[in-house]
Parts: sequence; structure tokens; C-alpha cells
Amino acid sequence: MADQSPVLLLSRPAARSHEFLKACEERLGREIAHVISPVFEIEPVGPVPDTTDYKTVIFTSGNAVRRMGLAGKLQGQKVATVGEETGRLSRSFGADAVTLGANVEEFLANSRSLEGPCVHLRGRHARGDLAQRLTESGIGTDDIVVYEQVPQDLTEQAKALIQSGATVIAPVFSPRSARLLSELLADEDRVTAIAISPAAANEWTGRGQILVAEAPTFDAMVEAVTAAL
Repeated sequence: MADQSPVLLLSRPAARSHEFLKACEERLGREIAHVISPVFEIEPVGPVPDTTDYKTVIFTSGNAVRRMGLAGKLQGQKVATVGEETGRLSRSFGADAVTLGANVEEFLANSRSLEGPCVHLRGRHARGDLAQRLTESGIGTDDIVVYEQVPQDLTEQAKALIQSGATVIAPVFSPRSARLLSELLADEDRVTAIAISPAAANEWTGRGQILVAEAPTFDAMVEAVTAAL
């Protein structure tokens, strides 16, 4: 009898997908059938910004952290992040980083400790108007776009997976990736999407089932995905 186990469809950029796959395989103690098909690719926008006039750099995604960290701009820098994974990544580049919340609303609720002026380095598509809301609360914050998420079609391997009729487990780590992937899989009912947050789940428009991880963290996503597998 053919193997009917679900196949993991990973839609983050390749390096992040491999990182997540490794964590899931370690949790299960076995290899996992998978296809990697990023729904977007990360492209830098503009030159690496000079942040020397800011007391605190704010990150809401690892993509912006990598842009600055790989340019050698985070060593000793005071950083505040949304999400502990983003905080850990910032610290790996030498930043003095603190995580103020799992999402923008928690971050704002804990923002009194921020030392301004601040700058939010982000992707072109962002939610929550973080810089504007911090400025309105009395913490002067600028906003600089440092990367773009360029949408991608499904790879040929992913298209073949969908056409095979296999059951697919598809983790989504942001509202935008949920929306992009659900548009690509709009008519597929054998897909179970696992969202990192209710905000991401709300952007899923496909016919397949949508589940939400217990917490908006990498570890909670590993737990939710391996449970579905």
C-alpha cells in the first residue's frame, strides 16, 4: 500500500524552511516528506540605513534583522523586538535585544521602557502602524523599509504535490504568507494550514482547514505541525 502520510508544504524562504523542517524532524525522530515552495523571496530595499542617531532599533521580523546583522550593524546595538525568535536572532548578531511582546499590541503595551528616539526597520508590507502609534504615545519613532517580499508562484514540485491528491500540511508564519499561499491553493480541500497566530489565520481564504498554534512562537509551530503529521 502506498504511503498515505501527509506531506509538509513549506512556504518560507528556503533557509528558513530548512530550519523549520529540521526542528520538526528532530521532534518526531524521523524524516518528513516535504516540498519547499517559498511564496515570496526577500529582496533588499535601498542602502543599509545608518542608525547611529537612534537609541533603539525596533524589529518585527527576522528579515530586517538579517539585513542589518549581515551588514555588521547590530553589534552592541540596543534593540527591541516583536517575537522572541526575532529577539534571539538579534542577539546572535551581537545586539542588546529585549522582546516586548509576541505581537504588535503586546509590544505597544510594554513600550514605556523604550529609550528614544527609535527607528522601526521593516518590510514594505507591515501591519499595526507601529512607528506612528509609538510616536503618538510620546516615543519618537521613525520608520524605514529595508526589504521587500516579492511574491512567487508554486514550484513545479509543489504543483505536482497538489495534483497528486496527497494530504498537505502547510504552516504559515505571517498574515501575508497566509494570504499568498491560500490564493495559490484556493480550490484545494486536502490542505490543512497551521497559522502562527489568529491574525495569520484570518488571512487564510482557501477551502482547506485552518488551525492556529497555541502561541505565536517557533516552538509552538513545531508542536502544532508535528501533531498534525
